[in-house]
Amino acid sequence: MATDLVKAAKERGIKYFLISYVDLFGTLRAKLAPASAIGDMAKEGAGFAGFASWLDMTPADPDVLAIPDPDSLIQLPWKKEVGWLAADPYMNGKLVDQAPRVILKKMREKAAKAGYALKTGVECEYFLVSPDGSAISDPSDIQAKPCYDQSALMRRYDVISEICDSMLELGWRPYQNDHEDANGQFEMNWLYDDALVTADRMAFFKYMVKAIAEKHGLRATFMPKPFANLTGSGCHVHVSLWKDGRNIFEDGNDGLGLSRTAYNFIGVTYAGNNRTHMIRIPGSGRFELRLADGAANPYLLPAALLAAGLEGIAKGVDPGKPLDIDMYAEGHKAPADTKKLPLNLLDALRLTENSELLRRELGGEFIDSYVKLKNREWDDYSRQLTPWERANSLDC
Repeated sequence: MATDLVKAAKERGIKYFLISYVDLFGTLRAKLAPASAIGDMAKEGAGFAGFASWLDMTPADPDVLAIPDPDSLIQLPWKKEVGWLAADPYMNGKLVDQAPRVILKKMREKAAKAGYALKTGVECEYFLVSPDGSAISDPSDIQAKPCYDQSALMRRYDVISEICDSMLELGWRPYQNDHEDANGQFEMNWLYDDALVTADRMAFFKYMVKAIAEKHGLRATFMPKPFANLTGSGCHVHVSLWKDGRNIFEDGNDGLGLSRTAYNFIGVTYAGNNRTHMIRIPGSGRFELRLADGAANPYLLPAALLAAGLEGIAKGVDPGKPLDIDMYAEGHKAPADTKKLPLNLLDALRLTENSELLRRELGGEFIDSYVKLKNREWDDYSRQLTPWERANSLDC
């Protein structure tokens, strides 16, 4: 492994390596190592103080050693002397169980024992905003329905094309770029792949978009809803399950093109090609989960999907017939037993904490740590005094 990275540095002219891991909150953490040290880093790992990022650790804990995965190497297209590496954190010689990439790898291993491989594709929406984040970057982007607006798209051609050229160079096979539903919002699509490969690429994509936008004097944000009056940014996930090189979600005899295994994996309400539902079937052999947003953790998202889906297959869960109604206008027509999503982070955390499935599949240590840190985030949020509260409660 060490020889591979040393060789890659010499052959590709890489002078520095970013050795990175994603913490529980989805933040990319890194150290910059000179190529002359990458042999040692590949063997021993780069040292981090775990408590200094969003991992459930204290200053009393020993160093986290992030050992890079050589297969994840990405040479920065806009700064070719730097190579990026996804790393797996270790502590005391053991993998850190709460690390998101480690959790996804363990779920992949569980799936592989049953002969399954999850493949995913993501649609990462983002806004291009002013450097201070107070407004969208294009003052002329004012249409009431700006989605697919050609002029607004082409006014950001320099940024969009550089990002797309970078993906082409990296071999990601991007196939379309568009202006999304909100003013100042964009989306770029590339080909699906193994869930871990896609997760690594999603982590890097968010960094790449921000770096290239900054290079052009702009700021990119994947914040779910940076502007109250505009559509938020989603991160739709296209999901398929493979076995022996074959997509086992595909069934040409089914009206929507899905197999019984696919329906078991879905396990909940769904619709055909209907964007008002959490799960839609845009074509045969896959489904689209529309729930996630731009802040989704690149590794925890597919890990949780795989955990829930494999449980559905194991139990033969039947989601029933598609619910082809406009859920925005006709949600009241849904069956009475249709489960609803939690309305806020606190309720979601309570469900996560009490989920036997997630504890069993993703690990109790991870669930406890994630819930603990996210509850702190909720408490911090709850301490803020909002303009609405002042406007409506000051004269009580």
